[in-house]
Amino acid sequence: MSIALMVAALLGGQGIADGNRPEACVYNSRGRVIVTRGLGDISIAPGESVPIAPQWTPFPHHYYPVEHRCLTDWRVSDRRLATLSRNRQTLTIARNAPEGAVVTLTARYRDETIRQVFRVVVPIVSPLVGSWSQRGCDEANRISDILFIRDGRFSVSFVAHYHGGVDYRGRWRVDGNRLILSEVTRERADALPADMALETTFEIDDEGRVTFPTNWWGTSGARGSCRAAFTRSQ
Repeated sequence: MSIALMVAALLGGQGIADGNRPEACVYNSRGRVIVTRGLGDISIAPGESVPIAPQWTPFPHHYYPVEHRCLTDWRVSDRRLATLSRNRQTLTIARNAPEGAVVTLTARYRDETIRQVFRVVVPIVSPLVGSWSQRGCDEANRISDILFIRDGRFSVSFVAHYHGGVDYRGRWRVDGNRLILSEVTRERADALPADMALETTFEIDDEGRVTFPTNWWGTSGARGSCRAAFTRSQ
C-alpha cells in the first residue's frame, strides 16, 4: 500500500490570502515551508512508490493543488536509493534499499526550498495501522487520537493538539491480537498515566471499529475513561 505525499507550503494569514494567482504560480509565501500534509518524516518500504501531489495550504486547514510546473530543481538525495519519475509525479524506493536508509526529496518554489524526508522501514502489517478516535462519548473523557505508525511508533493524545502535539509516545508491535508497547515517554503530559498498561488485546468488528478490553492508555483526570470503540480517522 502506497503513502500519498503532498508537498505543501505553510503560509501566513487565514484562508486564501489576497494576491494569490495559482494560474501564474504565484502564492503568498509568507511564513515557513513544510512538505507534507502531516508532520515529520514519511516511512516507506523498499520497492514502494508514492505519488507526488504538490499542495498549498494555510495550515492546518484547507489544501489546494499546485501544478508541478510551479516547482523547480527537483532533487533526490541518493539516486541509488530512490528514483523520481521524469514527470515528477512519482517517487520509487529501490527494492534493495536497506532498513533505516534516509532519502530526502527537495524542490524549489521561487527562493524557498521544499523538503521531505523518507525513512526506509520494514513496515508492520496490521489493521491497527492508522489514526483512531473515539466516538459516542463525552468530549470531556474521550481519547482524541491514538496513532499507530507502520514503522513501529505510536502516540496518544488525550486532547486535540495543533501542530502534531501528543501526550506520550513509544514503540508498538502486535502478536496475533495482542498489542505490546515499549519505550514509552511522555511529551505534553505532566507524567505518564499511572494506570496505563504495556500490553492488551484488541478486536476489530465488521464495521472496522477497534475495541480494547481495558483502557490500556490510562487516564488523565476524566480523560481516557470512555469505553467506546475507536473509529479510524485516517
